[in-house]
Amino acid sequence: LFFVDNKGEEWIEEMRSLINEKQKPVAYFWWHQRPVGTETTLTCLRKELDDIGFFPIFARTHNRCYLFTVIDFIVDPVENLDELQQRWKSYYLGEWASKKEIKKKVKEWEEEGKVPKILFLVSSVTEIDCSKEIFEYCGIRAHIFPIRL
Repeated sequence: LFFVDNKGEEWIEEMRSLINEKQKPVAYFWWHQRPVGTETTLTCLRKELDDIGFFPIFARTHNRCYLFTVIDFIVDPVENLDELQQRWKSYYLGEWASKKEIKKKVKEWEEEGKVPKILFLVSSVTEIDCSKEIFEYCGIRAHIFPIRL
């Protein structure tokens, strides 16, 4: 789990460098505690992430706070989605990307020979241990890379 604040560019550079260095699945968390400026930041991040092969699956709550999470799936992301959505229900998530959208992107990845990496935007998760348990429960591997902010 890779924690940074909302310095988008620095986070992306750090992520690129880590991917190049490790050459294996990594899970990233990008914590955005307050909704101020989120939409603008998200638009920029979405473009940057798409350029390096990440795809946004997003969820948000009524208070529009976010936790951004990039995950490498060990199992099929579409098959895993129902279970993940179910597990996140207690956090009152209001909106998710569609399975159709995900399937389309996964197909593109397969054609390009890319490893699927999924960006989750989830919200109001104050206990990071809880979210880690959810990913482990759903069979998603996460490596822990603490960094100084």
